[in-house]
Amino acid sequence: MPCFSRSLSLSASLSLGLMLALFVGCQRGEPAKKPDADSSKQAVDAKAESQPTAKLTNARQVLEHMIAAYRKASTYQDQGTIRLLAEADGRKVRDITASFSMVIERPNKVRVEAYSGRLVSDGKRVFAAVEGLPGQVLLTDAPKSLTLRSVYRDLVLTDAMTQEFGGAMPQVMLMLGEQPMAALTQGGAEPILAESGEINGHECYRVKISREIVGTTTFWIDAKTFLLRRVVLPADELRQMLSQEQPIDSMSVIADFPGAAFNEKISPTAFLFEVPKVAVAVSYLIPPHVGQLLKAKTPPFRFQTLDGKPVTPETLAGKTAVLLFWSIQFNCKPSLQEIERIYQQCKSNPKVAFYAVCVDPPELKNADAVRAIEDLKVHVPLLRDPDQTHLGLKVQPPTVLIISDKGIVQHCESGFAPTFGKTLVKKIEKVIAGEDVYHDALKQYQQILDRLGDYAKLADQPENAPAADKRDAEVKLPETKTAPKTEPAHLKLTSLWKCTEIKSPGNMLVLTGAGGPRLLVVENWKSLAEVGLDGKLLARHSLNVAPDEYVGCLRTATDGAGHRYVATFLMLQQRCHLLDENWKAVADYPQDALQNPHSGMTDVQLGDLDGRGRLTLFVSYAGLVGVQGVTLDGRRLWSNRTIANVSSLAIAGPNTEGHRALLCANASQSLRTLDAQGKTLLDVPVADLALRRIAAADLRGDGQPLFCGLPATAVGENLAIGFSLRGEQLWKHQLPDGVPPRPIEPIIAGRVTQHAPGQWLLPGPDGSIHILAADGTLLDKFNYGEPLQGMTTVDIDGRPTLVVATEKAIEAWRVDAEPRK
Repeated sequence: MPCFSRSLSLSASLSLGLMLALFVGCQRGEPAKKPDADSSKQAVDAKAESQPTAKLTNARQVLEHMIAAYRKASTYQDQGTIRLLAEADGRKVRDITASFSMVIERPNKVRVEAYSGRLVSDGKRVFAAVEGLPGQVLLTDAPKSLTLRSVYRDLVLTDAMTQEFGGAMPQVMLMLGEQPMAALTQGGAEPILAESGEINGHECYRVKISREIVGTTTFWIDAKTFLLRRVVLPADELRQMLSQEQPIDSMSVIADFPGAAFNEKISPTAFLFEVPKVAVAVSYLIPPHVGQLLKAKTPPFRFQTLDGKPVTPETLAGKTAVLLFWSIQFNCKPSLQEIERIYQQCKSNPKVAFYAVCVDPPELKNADAVRAIEDLKVHVPLLRDPDQTHLGLKVQPPTVLIISDKGIVQHCESGFAPTFGKTLVKKIEKVIAGEDVYHDALKQYQQILDRLGDYAKLADQPENAPAADKRDAEVKLPETKTAPKTEPAHLKLTSLWKCTEIKSPGNMLVLTGAGGPRLLVVENWKSLAEVGLDGKLLARHSLNVAPDEYVGCLRTATDGAGHRYVATFLMLQQRCHLLDENWKAVADYPQDALQNPHSGMTDVQLGDLDGRGRLTLFVSYAGLVGVQGVTLDGRRLWSNRTIANVSSLAIAGPNTEGHRALLCANASQSLRTLDAQGKTLLDVPVADLALRRIAAADLRGDGQPLFCGLPATAVGENLAIGFSLRGEQLWKHQLPDGVPPRPIEPIIAGRVTQHAPGQWLLPGPDGSIHILAADGTLLDKFNYGEPLQGMTTVDIDGRPTLVVATEKAIEAWRVDAEPRK
């Protein structure tokens, strides 16, 4: 979201946000009018029994039929967008689009993605996450039946999903709210039926509801199905706010739901939630807050003066430091001017240091930052934050920080209040004198945590149950115990070597080249290492990763000229990283993802689909982003957004013309295939199964790939199948239940026997290894005795060798025996 979206949130969300009033208001102690629930339910249920045969002429009747249609529906799904468009002097000055997605299957399966919030219930567990809180996953048991409370159960999540420029999604309230009519009309005049219109061939009623404070909201309601197709939100107040920056001639805020549908079959993949390894399961979400810094040592940072000299906690030691974090993109003028006034009073004191830390991205030129504060007649020394650490909290400017001479954070305050300067001067004087001033602020922060915890406890209770006396214990993610070590039944393994030089090794792949084959290994989530076939460390390669970025998966391919490229990424991270054969970084894609985060990438592939010898980087995403084709220097070639929640990619072909296709496992029960330009070729249904992971490999040696997939099941249930592009299920193999302790490639193509070109290797979450022939026949399975972190195969001295990575080491095992026929 652009920088100003949060400042618009409270006023702009009053329109659709009022739909939540009966729920959120009651939960936060605000009274709400409550009409007779029984009579209201009877009225809408009566409307659900039959559709009108004649055109309706009353706005309230139209709303009643819409509510009845949503109440009656057993499933609902949509992919919507909301767009804010502002124009001045005939040109766009603001054009912002946010995505909405809702899939629900009664009684208790749902996926809602709105703004920066995401919630998924697979019928057993409820998972939720918020962009900007990558270290936290909300996890709890799924309710027997969904309610509005079960979606908006967490304060932070609710704000993330409702408090942006378009407010809350009305469909959540329509599907789950107890009193939708009251929520729709509360505080407004009697609804008006305007002239009907058409959206994408659908004739629609237009119902207008006007509220004195926020303006008029217009609902476009399908005249046949009573699906909500569009909502036009009031924009006058937003226009007035933006006009403070520059005159705005026109503004519109419109939400469209073109894919809305009732009672269609929902793919199980719609209710999958991939839990990042680096996240912690929590019972309620805690947002970044300046209170987390109080009474603690200053987090590591490395700011820079305009001539490039570092300013760190070490360089500030022995002085009381006052740091004001500001940005050109925010209204920081009052804070900068007040800090300037205090600076002029204190600048002669050698015990105190003042800095204005500009947290704008490095793309902002120093000259522009200097000009911005000079225009305000501010002379406080200017610093830049080139690493964009913001002290690890991404603090929203303006924020002021006071650090004692011993490096302890004493005061941290965001925003500007009339008493800002007076209060700050007193605290600076006390800190210089050696006093601690964080006590009151720390109490306030603890009150915030207590309120979040109390709200979480309330949300977890039945509606008529008393609140619990103690905070709920932290919920733990599903765990799988490692099975005791066993020997293979048919294959004989002999240890060749063990490499312990790699710290926390992960997924691996085999690279071939002039120097012979070698292993490429992910090391400690942050870098790559090369290991020779003798087990010796050959080289380490650093990656351009930010402090909160991680890598875990590897892809490689060569172009028509024989040049090799390697891509590395981790599911649900923001960027992938592409390196050439000389280990030079050629692209970090998407380049701006850290500043403009998305819902997370799910898979990456490298391939040449049109047979011209040029590689393309293919990237898939969770949510509504779909799939993108990217050049090797990081330029987007195309984007296909017709597929939601694309979970995995594979490459099929070639056909008789030498062309290949990109297979996309997604939130439907069909694999979508794309050509080199990203255009849809066809959809392949696979035995009525939705697949969450897919892999393709030439295991027969005939140049044509075979396919293996993992169907979408409940969390912790694991099954592997073979399938064809005719949609046939060729074989299946049950894997142990559970979730692997570390992300590992779930389907690996390799060769452990000499009698066939290749086999499927499937790591079990319990540390078991399953080896299947190309046709799915089980050749062997055994327990490694340790959690698996990576696996591959390679020929050493002409013999198939299994290479396994665990937390402690990488070990190579020669396969000496042939399996049973």
